[in-house]
Amino acid sequence: MKEYFTQINAREQRNILLGLLFFLLALQIFFLQIHEGKYTLIFLFIPPLLCFGIGLYRPVWGVSLGMGILPLLTNEISVGAGRSISSTKITIVVLILLWFIKAEKKLEGQREILAAWLAYFVVSIISLIASGSSLTKLLAIGEVGAVFLVFLSTLSFIKNDHSRELSLVVIGAGGAVAIVLWFLQVGLLEWAGVYMPLAYRSGIEEGPSFFRGSFLAHQNLFGAYCILLGGIYFSLSTKANKNWKIILVIAGILSWVLLLKLGSVGSMVGVIVSIYVGILICGNKSKIIASTAAILLVLAFFGVKSLVSGNPDSKNGIEGSFTIRTYALKYGFKAWRDNPLLGSGPGSFEAEILRAENKSKERKPDFRFKGSLSAHNEYFRNLVERGVIGFVVFSLLISVYLWKVYTVYNPINTSMPWMFLGLLAFTISAFFEDIYSQSGLYSIFWGLGGMYLGVVNAKDGSF
Repeated sequence: MKEYFTQINAREQRNILLGLLFFLLALQIFFLQIHEGKYTLIFLFIPPLLCFGIGLYRPVWGVSLGMGILPLLTNEISVGAGRSISSTKITIVVLILLWFIKAEKKLEGQREILAAWLAYFVVSIISLIASGSSLTKLLAIGEVGAVFLVFLSTLSFIKNDHSRELSLVVIGAGGAVAIVLWFLQVGLLEWAGVYMPLAYRSGIEEGPSFFRGSFLAHQNLFGAYCILLGGIYFSLSTKANKNWKIILVIAGILSWVLLLKLGSVGSMVGVIVSIYVGILICGNKSKIIASTAAILLVLAFFGVKSLVSGNPDSKNGIEGSFTIRTYALKYGFKAWRDNPLLGSGPGSFEAEILRAENKSKERKPDFRFKGSLSAHNEYFRNLVERGVIGFVVFSLLISVYLWKVYTVYNPINTSMPWMFLGLLAFTISAFFEDIYSQSGLYSIFWGLGGMYLGVVNAKDGSF
């Protein structure tokens, strides 16, 4: 058996991995339809543990499967004291354990990113100490640390173009399943009056925080995920044969066009800006002028449409979203002024909003009685929670990461750096939504870049 697995070719490896992926996803989807209490723990642990077992034998397979199933691992159970455990969290732990157990710890090739991560952790810890430690703040740092270790996992195991392509295929296939399920739920099944659960929480109130349990349960998170999927499909298309190139290009276009249906403004802005950046990188003067005009026309069209729309629900949704975001900025700045340098501590934004509201004599708007208020802007969140110093360090971390991924592409090559553009669009959409705060989504964001940088490390002899 061992000799067989060491001799199988690339196509056979891909087919085996895709078979395992669909098996794990089928288990998850089946559980979401029955969600019997006595089976909750079983289905909570089965997908991550299978990934772990496979990863112990072939780490690249385990990491690829783990990244591929993350979007649909949406079952979660309460463990008391307002805390919960989910399949997503367990899978992230599995990816980390595989790195600790199986990876070679030689990371000299990415000193800039590692230095930026170290600086971010130091600032976070100093902010925690200065503001007074609490379990919430410690957990916030722990979640960021887990994402960093997932990045190290993909950076360490993905050492050649073949393993990177294999991983991207698996993640892309998982994304295709997620998109199909989303279309079924909001399209055919909704029209037919059939409800198919896409997420399940046991012992946890399905209130305003429900969207954090699933990419599929909130349009902005799902939009950010589709941004990354588009980057994956377009990247794979550059090296695919003619038939698969057409399929992958169509998949990439659908992933980004779907953002119009989702109505995720941040995601649409991110994609438009990143495509324009890509044209600036690879296009000539006439293409730049034409694309600028096209983008301005698209923005004008949607702007006019939103203003003259006869659909009151659409208007209320846009106005309500704007009101909530401006309210968060207003009281976020009030909270930030009390701790401008080091902030109020990681994970404290919602608590700081409440504190600022209690100090104010203004009447709370109606939406403040329906749940907590998030920042709707990850960079602003870092400013409030970690102060000016943390904001600068975090911005530097994201900038260094994007730059390192961009340098993976040959500067002489005139083809679009699709994965870089997907990651760039994702970071732009973070100005409009708390997408870094969803650990599964944030892990995929960093894991994808790790796959590209890991190949560079291996070629440079850093492994």
